[in-house]
Amino acid sequence: MKPYTELNFDTLPDQNWVSTTRNKKTLKYLNIPAGFDIETTSVTLSDDSKFAFMYVWMVCIGGDENVFYGRTWEQFGEFVDSIKDHYTIDCKNRMVIYVHNLAYEFQFIRKL
Repeated sequence: MKPYTELNFDTLPDQNWVSTTRNKKTLKYLNIPAGFDIETTSVTLSDDSKFAFMYVWMVCIGGDENVFYGRTWEQFGEFVDSIKDHYTIDCKNRMVIYVHNLAYEFQFIRKL
């Protein structure tokens, strides 16, 4: 596992696109395994209310040698922008990233 700042595009898998057509619209999907996970915790504040937060995120792209982590949502945004630019991801060229425990993680990422 490496900090997201050590992202080296030379070690990422080559672009391998799969095309699909539906309703005369063609979409391309990057055929690379990718996963995302966050670790969270909660604390009790002085007014006895609970506050939950993410303290680390991890993304794996293509295999064990490409696992990256960061500590803030801003860092995650920077990382995603870098990947998006490298693979030219847009509304017609997509990358699927599987999310561990999506129903739970969604509560932390839904407002981003």
